[in-house]
Amino acid sequence: MTDLRNDAIIQKMVTNIVEENHHNKTEAIPSRGSTLSKADLANFKRFLPILLDKGIESINLSMFSDDMRRQLLNTLGEEYIRRGNSTAAMKVFILTGNREKLTEIGYYYENTGDGDKAINAFRLANDEGNLRRIGEKSLAMGHVKNAISAFKHLKDKKLLNEVGEDCIRKGKWDFAIEIYENNGDAEKLSYIGDLSLSESQYAYAQTAYTAAHDNERLNHLGDVCLNNNLITLAETCYTTTSNQIMLEFIRQNLNPQSSRMV
Repeated sequence: MTDLRNDAIIQKMVTNIVEENHHNKTEAIPSRGSTLSKADLANFKRFLPILLDKGIESINLSMFSDDMRRQLLNTLGEEYIRRGNSTAAMKVFILTGNREKLTEIGYYYENTGDGDKAINAFRLANDEGNLRRIGEKSLAMGHVKNAISAFKHLKDKKLLNEVGEDCIRKGKWDFAIEIYENNGDAEKLSYIGDLSLSESQYAYAQTAYTAAHDNERLNHLGDVCLNNNLITLAETCYTTTSNQIMLEFIRQNLNPQSSRMV
C-alpha cells in the first residue's frame, strides 16, 4: 500500500514538472531549454527520500527528455553522496556519464583507504591521470595488487613489465604470472614456471606453464609431480596437454584421491 501511495506521489510530481516545462516552452522562454528550473529541482528534491528508498533500479524517469533525466539523476546521485552511500551514487553517475562526480568518489575511496574501489571509480571516470597516480602510489606503498590493477586498466605494458620484474626478484609468483599473462608474454611465463619449479612451487609452475601454453614443460612438470606423489596436480598437467597415455596410466594404476595436491 505504501509503495502504491509513493508511486502516485512521484507520478503527480513528474506530471506537474512536465506540464510546467511544456507550458513554459509554449511561451517560448529561451532560458528553459530542455533542462529544469531551480523551482523544478527544488520540487524534485522534496521527493528525494521516497526515491532514495525505492533505489535507482526502481525509478522510472522515462517521461523526461534525456537532458532533464540526467539532471534529475545527478541530483539524486549528489544526495546519495551526502548520505554517505557512495555505491549507489556511483550507479547513478555511471548512468549519467558524470565523470567529474565519479572522480570525486574515487578520491573519497582513496582517502578512506579503499584503493580497489578508488581505482574502479577512476576507471569508470576514464581518468587516466589519477589511475597512473594511484598505481604509482600503491606500488610505492607495497600494495602490488592495486598497482597492477591500475596499470592494467591503463594498458601500460611498460609499467606492468617493471612491476613484473620486481615481483620476480621478490618471488611473488602469483602477481608476476598475472602481469605476464595480461601482457601475453609466453617467454616470461615459462621462465617464471622454471623458477617456481626450481623452488618446488609446483602449483605456481603449473599455472605459469598453462598460461604460456607450454605443453612440453607441462608434461615435464606432470612427470615431476608424479614422482613426488602429487597425482592430482600431475593429472591436471596431463589433461591440459591432452597426454592420454599418462592419463590412462594414472587411471589404471593410481588413485588421485589419495594423493597430495601440492
